[in-house]
Amino acid sequence: MSAAQQRLASKKLSAMCRMRGLELRPDATAPLCDLVNSGGDWQNTLQELLAQLEKGGKGSRYVDAAAISTALSTINSRGGGGAPALEVLDLFEMRAVEYHPERQEFISRPERASLCANAEARYTMLALRLALVEQRVRRHELFKSVALSHSVANQGMHLQLTSINALLGRKGMHVVLGVLTEVEGGRFILEDAYSYIELEGVREAERHAGFFASSTIVLVEGEITETGTLFVKVLGLPPPELRSVSMASIGTCDPFGQYETDKTGIT
Repeated sequence: MSAAQQRLASKKLSAMCRMRGLELRPDATAPLCDLVNSGGDWQNTLQELLAQLEKGGKGSRYVDAAAISTALSTINSRGGGGAPALEVLDLFEMRAVEYHPERQEFISRPERASLCANAEARYTMLALRLALVEQRVRRHELFKSVALSHSVANQGMHLQLTSINALLGRKGMHVVLGVLTEVEGGRFILEDAYSYIELEGVREAERHAGFFASSTIVLVEGEITETGTLFVKVLGLPPPELRSVSMASIGTCDPFGQYETDKTGIT
């Protein structure tokens, strides 16, 4: 591992510890980097190590090399190192996570979950879910913006998302992300947080593998008709994403709302 890679790994490890309310001492970075470079199922071992550090921290949030060595010895003595740690959290203590477009990072919302939510909660839930899925789609290789000149050769593999509002007066094929909803008369509409459009040809369109139900977030490829509807050619689900990529995009934001995070952390 080069010096630059080691510095990046140290920042990521420090961010993971801060998500659990722990602060790494300078001498604690080396054994953690050795654990990452050891190969095998190091991700589960690291999560179990962090859980053991929380449990055996004796009220201190600072972690040094000696504490890591003790925690690893405890894990190895009970035959651990491969099984992920299990932590039970209170649903009503968790905070919602939303993407802040100006800051380009995920932040925790102060609102807590409620068993009896109001009527606005469903709209808020769908809007937040759509925003999170949109950010996931835009991180995918097929939807990343092609800005560099040496990437011109790959432009044929690039897809560009178009918002529903931007479809007005535009011709040609477009890819739109939105919530699929069936309304009266068996008609389908696609809606996002700002607008909606009626769909045609949904039942006859080419479909990718997956289940399509009411309120499903879908990717639609089609073109605008003369009547202002969107004629669907291809209907599919947003592409999946590796857990490691999702966790890297969250940065130091704690999606479970259990620990204080460092606002100056690397995202």
